[in-house]
Amino acid sequence: MSRIYWDTMLFVYWLEEHPCYAPRIDYVLERMALRHDTLCTSAFAISELLVGPYKKGAWSPAEKIRDTLRPPAVEVLSRVRRRSTTR
Repeated sequence: MSRIYWDTMLFVYWLEEHPCYAPRIDYVLERMALRHDTLCTSAFAISELLVGPYKKGAWSPAEKIRDTLRPPAVEVLSRVRRRSTTR
């Protein structure tokens, strides 16, 4: 079991059902489910996904994005944890 971070483009390919990349992403998601991995992303990545639909006034796609990426399906990381540099 692992926490797997996805950045914006993986979600774009998946949500838009890109003909080349979406099948591969579906496979990765299936494997993650079998391993009980947790899909993670940042609040910033979600914002990047929503800016296009919001600019166009496309509320239905924006709602689909929010619903798809809502916890517990996706863990939204609110900040970056840094390693301590002191020894």
